[in-house]
Amino acid sequence: MQKYHKVVLNGKAFYREFDDSTGYYGKEILNGNQLIQQMLEEIVIDELRLIMK
Repeated sequence: MQKYHKVVLNGKAFYREFDDSTGYYGKEILNGNQLIQQMLEEIVIDELRLIMK
């Protein structure tokens, strides 16, 4: 699962993916709902991979 950091811009919270191995941030900035959707999709994909084994 990816790691995200909270970024506050103009008083609103957004989230950016952070790669510990490189120390760089991803380009995409997500709001709270988008982050939840992204994480749920990753969980579903991970679970499907486990089932398919």
